[in-house]
Amino acid sequence: MLCILPTQDGEGGGSLLQVWLDRNGKLRIVSAPPLLSDFLLSAAGEIENLLPGELLNILDRFIKEKDDVILCRKARIYYEAINDLVTTNLPRPAVFCRDVPPQADTVWGKSQIANPAIAVAGCALAFSSITAEESKSLAALRELFKGDREGKGAGSLHPFIVRPRAGHTSLADDLLPRLDTKGQLRDSPAVARLREYFGATEKQLSELTRLVALRDFLKLEDEEDRGRLLEAFWRAVRGEFDEAGLDDLAHRLETEVVPVVTMANELETQAISNLGLEGIGFGDADTIVRANAGFERLLKNAKDIIQGKGSAAALVKNLYILLVRQLLENIDSDLSSLNTTLGRINTAFSNMKTASEDLKRNFWQYGKATQFADINEQDMDAFIAQETRIQGIPSLEELEAEITARKGNLEEASGKLSSLENTLEELETTTLELRED
Repeated sequence: MLCILPTQDGEGGGSLLQVWLDRNGKLRIVSAPPLLSDFLLSAAGEIENLLPGELLNILDRFIKEKDDVILCRKARIYYEAINDLVTTNLPRPAVFCRDVPPQADTVWGKSQIANPAIAVAGCALAFSSITAEESKSLAALRELFKGDREGKGAGSLHPFIVRPRAGHTSLADDLLPRLDTKGQLRDSPAVARLREYFGATEKQLSELTRLVALRDFLKLEDEEDRGRLLEAFWRAVRGEFDEAGLDDLAHRLETEVVPVVTMANELETQAISNLGLEGIGFGDADTIVRANAGFERLLKNAKDIIQGKGSAAALVKNLYILLVRQLLENIDSDLSSLNTTLGRINTAFSNMKTASEDLKRNFWQYGKATQFADINEQDMDAFIAQETRIQGIPSLEELEAEITARKGNLEEASGKLSSLENTLEELETTTLELRED
């Protein structure tokens, strides 16, 4: 854009933004010569449309104006001078996104990742100065969430971020740093290619990020994928990413997820040891329960990141937030249901244990009944063992029902011993009374 001002208005160096715009051909402000300034100022009253406007088109209309001979003649006289002024000073805008962004159509563009915040954060890795420690933490995050595309097995937490085209899987698979076959940290191929995209213009863009707000910076491009890159660059240079909330997410992992998953695994271990089960089928929550180690590693890494003060700390926190938030959203319902069921089963298990202990105690307490029924200690132990052994791999619901039924059997046996003991005592009392009579 070329802006022509009267002589006195065009003087001065201008703001830093104006200097940048001039240097990069986006806006040039020039002062018209005095006579030309006078003409343009006097002609301003003849312009029907709002200023600024297309100057040469306005002059062309003046020249064709037959009702105002003086205005027509002046326009003819100054047309060439204005044309020369425009031709000499018309800027050549710098182009910052000339080439097609690499892998936009296969990795991070709008056709691949529907959520622009995920694409922006992932692409920002190409323009951020990430420390080795931050890169190592992101590589560990990738190991937890990556898919099975490489044929090396999916991360244990991958199932909990799967959501068509949202972009969480692509973020882990295609954008986060990774360890190569030699154990060395490497950028993803997509990030490595993006790092060179702006080339020689990167310095000019970096200057502009510090001069304008994001909404104005994005006016450099209208196309969405290029806009994503520009936003990633702007945020990376300024370090402005949404990093609020990671503390809360880590707290939820520590107080809501890890304890419940740990409880489920402890219940299974206890059931195998004490009930003889081969395992427990946790239904819809089975994948969650089996990912116990992954949740613990994620929690530890998140706590470390919260304390991070590296050069790209805000970006790293944002990347963690994007994945952890999606994980918690996806497992919330199944986790809540699992927690409720585990509470009931643990109560039932405890009640069954109490019932078995009561029965064993009753064996010694109700000596008359056990002697009359010819029940020895080995018989009692065998009965209790039989009632507290469950085979197979039951579901949580089946296990709860089975434990409740076995508890009932043990309580029924205790009740029968108690009843028999009372009956025998009554019979003994009656016999004594008859003898006295």
